[in-house]
Amino acid sequence: MKNVIQKLGITEEKIKKINIKYPDRIPVIITTPPKSLFYKKNNDFTLTKHKYIAPNDCTVSQFIYFVRKYEKLESTVAIFLLIDGKYLISGNTLITDVYNEYGDNKGYIHAIITKENTFG
Repeated sequence: MKNVIQKLGITEEKIKKINIKYPDRIPVIITTPPKSLFYKKNNDFTLTKHKYIAPNDCTVSQFIYFVRKYEKLESTVAIFLLIDGKYLISGNTLITDVYNEYGDNKGYIHAIITKENTFG
């Protein structure tokens, strides 16, 4: 996963600058799953934006809504965020709690986005 982050041009210095500039927000980096992980034909899509800055008081559900709105995903497509590619977090969990548990040592949250058709 480090290679994906490096390909996006994200360095520790950039993360530190963002954390200093926006102390009340949390950097979230979203990537699509690698071909070997959860790969299905319907999960093949590209993101227009990979780097987000989420407010501290935002829940995971609110953040997913924001990503869905920005990426212009249809309402028939369910999206899931897997933190560090492993953990599916409850929607009512605050982004700050996710950051404290999974992203504190890195300075950001890394999430893999997956999608699933809900109505056929």
